[in-house]
Amino acid sequence: MIFYSLNEVLAMAIKIEETGYKIYSQLAEENKNQKLKELFNFLAVEELKHKQTFQNINEKLKTSPYKLPYSWEEVQPYLSAITDSHFFSGEDKVFNLMREAKNDEEIINLALAFERETLLFYYEILNLVAEEDKQTVLQLINEEKNHIKKLKTIKEELK
Repeated sequence: MIFYSLNEVLAMAIKIEETGYKIYSQLAEENKNQKLKELFNFLAVEELKHKQTFQNINEKLKTSPYKLPYSWEEVQPYLSAITDSHFFSGEDKVFNLMREAKNDEEIINLALAFERETLLFYYEILNLVAEEDKQTVLQLINEEKNHIKKLKTIKEELK
């Protein structure tokens, strides 16, 4: 079993946001549907904001480490299962999935899957951060939920 420190988990969150930014930027650039182009541009900007938030939490942790409020041994298997996902195991795999999508609905389904897995990961981070950072992570979780709602709305409009 692989074990991670909280700094490594936050580094993973930063990487997830960077990957999301690249995916959504590319989707915005390549999509001909104006509504989808605008949605993917919006999501790309959101990913950059989230990346900065996790960087801020990580910097704060480096300067004043705190005791984990959760048993690390309990969290490890769940984190490993999430990070083994094809969305978190390399940008190339994600970009290949996006390229293989046959239509806008399939692209949105992949984006929804990415957002859902990100949401699961952030719920686990919520259990790991200090009380003072929980509200920040909850805000990110709510933003991820809004991304899912936006994607579902557009998906319904495409039908």
